[in-house]
Amino acid sequence: MLLLRDLSLRYKIPLRAVVLVLITATLLTAVQVPRERDELQRDLEENARLLGITLTQNLVVPLIQDDVWRAFELLRAPLSGVDERAAERLPFALVLFDRDLRVMASSDPARYPVNAEPEALPRFRGIAPWVRASPTLPGARPLVVDENTLALVLPVVADGVTLGHLALGYSRDGMRARAARLVRQSVIYTLALLTLILPLTWYWRRRTARPLIKLADGMAQVGACLPEDTALDLEESGDEIGRAGVAFRRMLY
Repeated sequence: MLLLRDLSLRYKIPLRAVVLVLITATLLTAVQVPRERDELQRDLEENARLLGITLTQNLVVPLIQDDVWRAFELLRAPLSGVDERAAERLPFALVLFDRDLRVMASSDPARYPVNAEPEALPRFRGIAPWVRASPTLPGARPLVVDENTLALVLPVVADGVTLGHLALGYSRDGMRARAARLVRQSVIYTLALLTLILPLTWYWRRRTARPLIKLADGMAQVGACLPEDTALDLEESGDEIGRAGVAFRRMLY
């Protein structure tokens, strides 16, 4: 079986360069992906908080007037007319609870109908215990409802009185998709780098390995008789390889 250490330098040098590039790219990706994921989650929470604050301010009047249609329009507006890439940064649903913690309006009435309780809502069940235990929320607080959902709940307050709560539900699939795109980009960049590195490595291999191969071939010719000096074809230079060739020639002649 041919071992790696038995390979010729004409193969070892390019192979080691490729391995070095792959290891570097893998390590950079392994470090960058978790960092990017954490940054995406922080951005998502900040954007959710800003959107939630804006909506809670506008939902005060509909809550006071029990204007379900106006509340629905306000909840639906941020999610309308966006492309797929933008939708990754937006909530999959906005749900407005009244003071009794029943749904007053939502951006998706089919899944989150009026008068439904939070325990009956898909992907929002996890917020119910916390909201019920804290009827007067001091401020926004992100909640990981499950491994696929990140929820943010904010109170709708007027003159110090809590009128209801607004829940914003975000899917983590968007963050996973962006992390997957980062991995794909890393693979593409690595392949592009390899297409640049391999020709350079091949040239480097010729400049570095060729003198050593000539020296090894010259040594292999030594046997019952000495090879002709012209047949050795050794490199003459001041580096270690050239000095080894000069020393070998001196040993022979």
